[in-house]
Amino acid sequence: MQPKGATPTLGGGSPKMQKVEANLHGPVSDSEAASTRLKVARSRTYLLNEVPFYGHLAMMLAIVVSREYPVMAVSRDRRLFVNPDWVMGSSREEVCTVLAHEVTHCALQIFSRQGHRNILAIGGDGSVVSLWNIACDYCDNLQIEAVSRGSGPILSVREIDPPGLLNESYDGMSAEEVYDLLLNTLPAVGGRLIVAGSDASKGDMAPSASGAPGGESRTDDECDKLWKINLLEAVHLHEQRGKGTLPLGIKKAVDALMDPRVPWQEELSRWVGEHGRRVDLSYMRPSRRSESAGALLPGPYKHGNADIAVIWDTSGSMNGREASVMSELIGISQDLGLSLRVICCDAAIHSDQTGVESPEDVDVKGGGGSDFCPAFERLAEESFEGIVVAFTDGYIDVPQQKPTSIQEVLWCIWPSERGDQDPTGGSWGQCVTVDSGGFIRKSR
Repeated sequence: MQPKGATPTLGGGSPKMQKVEANLHGPVSDSEAASTRLKVARSRTYLLNEVPFYGHLAMMLAIVVSREYPVMAVSRDRRLFVNPDWVMGSSREEVCTVLAHEVTHCALQIFSRQGHRNILAIGGDGSVVSLWNIACDYCDNLQIEAVSRGSGPILSVREIDPPGLLNESYDGMSAEEVYDLLLNTLPAVGGRLIVAGSDASKGDMAPSASGAPGGESRTDDECDKLWKINLLEAVHLHEQRGKGTLPLGIKKAVDALMDPRVPWQEELSRWVGEHGRRVDLSYMRPSRRSESAGALLPGPYKHGNADIAVIWDTSGSMNGREASVMSELIGISQDLGLSLRVICCDAAIHSDQTGVESPEDVDVKGGGGSDFCPAFERLAEESFEGIVVAFTDGYIDVPQQKPTSIQEVLWCIWPSERGDQDPTGGSWGQCVTVDSGGFIRKSR
């Protein structure tokens, strides 16, 4: 697959990029560092005046002049790595465009969103490329292009050297969706996923390093919270100065911060995906299509916990939700290759079914009392080693401690006629509270 708008650059590209490649990883003199910092500082001041949203975010970065990266890279802890050869050989507009690209990475929290998305691919120049980084580049560049339509020629992903990854068919998609699409459509050559012409995405997600030059002694969570504050400030400043409408992707990110409501289905899928079995691609287990394709293609590689047990509160408060919840769980289980088990319990176990593949397979019985201890005791006696999702209104007895064999537990607390739900599970397991609209109201 040849990504639209992405062409090979390093190794035979423009004279500027040939110089960058020749000096990559080399030392930086004091005079080079000073002139580079001055140009970046002036560029982001210009960006602040012309496109306040990106300019304000860029002002939050500590400039580190280094030849470690071919263009620029940004870290979660607010360090901006800039290559002196690229910066000094580029126009002010090019520098502003890449600055906008880097701060979008931070503003949209791509570091915390990466999760288990660790697949690597091979770039057009043979370099190893993070597929998640590429997916984020596509999405962030579309955001920049949308802003540039109201800011004139100041920002242009198409015009920089090397050009940024751009594909209008991804418009409206999240980086997570683009990642999955790339994973399923990239060709395999010589046993490796190939991203043609992805040199511009050699990797601009730099690791955090507290105590390093420009680094901050903050945890990842503290860095994320700081970027959320910066994002809200940047939007307010942009609107205050009347500099045009921000793109939909950025608006969604801001709306999520102002009203962080997550559908219960999304949270359930995320949690099970993190703790249950995952299916990635691996060349240790080649695809059955390899022979017909005439090339070695990656096959599915399953890892993580292979089973999920659902404990369902049948005391009355969950009645009527069985079909929708079970349908969601069955879909998630099938996608991840999990074996689904459903235990219906109130004061005693009334049904215990394995290999559930349809909502009709679940026999919901019971209706008296509220006690999950029998279900957890059975799983402990069997030394069940999978993950557990428990659905209840919160008014139910549970063991004081999590059975040692169980890997993780998610408590899904639903609305009850008896008022606010009690936090179930004591101090163990993750607990999410669902409101009447089906959104996560709180989590611990």
